[in-house]
Amino acid sequence: MGSAWHSLVASLLISCGASPALADNAALLSLIAQTFGKSAVDSGAAVGVGLALIAPGEAPAYFSYGYANKADKVLFGSDVSFEIGSVTKVFTTNLLGQAIYGGRLALNQPISAFPRMLGSFKALTAKVTLGELADFTAGFPSLAPICNDKNQPPGCLKTDRPPTSEYTAQDFLRYFQNAAPQNFQPPPPSVKALPAPYFYSDFTVGLLGLILGASPNAPLSNAALKGWEGMLQKQILGPLNMRDTALYPPTSSSSALGYQQAIGAPVLVNGALSAINLVVAGAGYRSAADPPKVAISGGAGVGAQATAKVGANGSVTGFTVVQGGQGYVAPPKVTFVPAPGFPPPAASASGQAVVSGGKIIGVSIIEHGAGYAAAPTVVFSGGFGGGVGRNATGTVQIASGEVAYVGIADGGAGYAPPLSVVVDPGDGFTNVVPIWAPAGALHSTVQNMAIFAQAALGSPGVFVPPALAAGFKIAQTPRACTGPKPSLPKCPANIWLSDLAWATIPEDKINHVPAIVLKNGGLTGFSTEVMLMPARGLGVVVFANSNGNEVSDNKSTGEAPLIARGALYALFYELGGGGASPPR
Repeated sequence: MGSAWHSLVASLLISCGASPALADNAALLSLIAQTFGKSAVDSGAAVGVGLALIAPGEAPAYFSYGYANKADKVLFGSDVSFEIGSVTKVFTTNLLGQAIYGGRLALNQPISAFPRMLGSFKALTAKVTLGELADFTAGFPSLAPICNDKNQPPGCLKTDRPPTSEYTAQDFLRYFQNAAPQNFQPPPPSVKALPAPYFYSDFTVGLLGLILGASPNAPLSNAALKGWEGMLQKQILGPLNMRDTALYPPTSSSSALGYQQAIGAPVLVNGALSAINLVVAGAGYRSAADPPKVAISGGAGVGAQATAKVGANGSVTGFTVVQGGQGYVAPPKVTFVPAPGFPPPAASASGQAVVSGGKIIGVSIIEHGAGYAAAPTVVFSGGFGGGVGRNATGTVQIASGEVAYVGIADGGAGYAPPLSVVVDPGDGFTNVVPIWAPAGALHSTVQNMAIFAQAALGSPGVFVPPALAAGFKIAQTPRACTGPKPSLPKCPANIWLSDLAWATIPEDKINHVPAIVLKNGGLTGFSTEVMLMPARGLGVVVFANSNGNEVSDNKSTGEAPLIARGALYALFYELGGGGASPPR
């Protein structure tokens, strides 16, 4: 990666008294964070980003960019409280793993084993196991259907995230008591036996958490949520000293707000800004009379100005270019040329060059592609300020048939700062805590989640009680295939595997890339990712208050997954394969 820039940072750190090895590693981590984190803020894709980069034998390195609260000018920081969304699920499945380790529960235990707590179910629903609730093979959707005039099934939702006072544990349970497992993978034949085809579900892990927190001898009530909180504190948060992780953060803490900012893509004609295409409409903008500021920067040009138009629903409906300016150049184009003599990929990869100081310092992979039998060649073209420069060169790494990473051998010269259109966000917000909170409602900080990630990795220097360590091991063991057929032995190559709420990207033995274990979280306005490579002791935690949404699978929840995946592969390849394997 950007060797000239890397060497410059290292020399500066050495001059401050750091050892050459430490300075070199610090420079590398800073460059990785800038490439994949800072660029997301600079481009307008996120309002704020916080990262923790974890490598063997070192304390986590923290980096923050942008704002936690734009209106109040509160900068993002590693100690800012953040809604981690569905990452909450892996806390719940660790508690399940601990209960299994202690002999109190079993993965194959059906929910019908708790009649006093849960009542009765339809025949097939009664056979759903705790393990199937956790690995998303129970045959239930992410949420119950929304109630409407024509359809009001038992347990339906009036809104997609009601508070516990409006949608109680009994309302929640009523849905399961009246529903039956289905197949949500296309095409949808009926489910006659379990496990059902994989389908990501907030509701099933929410039910699991309430079962864990409830009394087995009394009907399920909202008290089960308090019981889950108590278990969480006693069995995970307390032992790991995660003092800033809670369902309801203290009012004294600095908290990030969620944002759904609009995103626009510039269109250039003869060096002038001709138009701005609306990519994401965003939300939370007050009125047409109070449109957000549109900032145009980079691209080696001057003079462009634009305004945004806001519709009645509070979203941006388009842009008006007031002045086109002159002298603008498009960002460098990244092209992946398939290796000659090999079949073409099933899907092509795409990426964006990240520019700093006139050089390309990295590539953010937007689409990883599929079916690459050999590493393609990366070609950079254009993007020079004044039309004069030297092209960068790089080397592509593939994993499981996908483009994983581009290492920069020569950053080139003369590249213009990236042309970007940054739209101010609308009003920030927070999300309601629902009764299925064990599936997605915890608040935490980057620092706390780095502790959790180190514990999950078994990092030296982090004390993890045996039951907690066993909880991680049980929860991070693959149980199902994420394809239409859940059986692990029948899982096609390169398909992600479902653990207990975690997901596993299988090891690529051909290209010597170890397995990756990950969990993302996506609430409206918040995007979170924890990504681990246990065999190398590497980990990444990313928080981004951007256009995150409720997750529907394990692959798409806003900016955090893109940042985390790029950063983890950068750690793996740039640290020489991740260094020595840590003790487990």
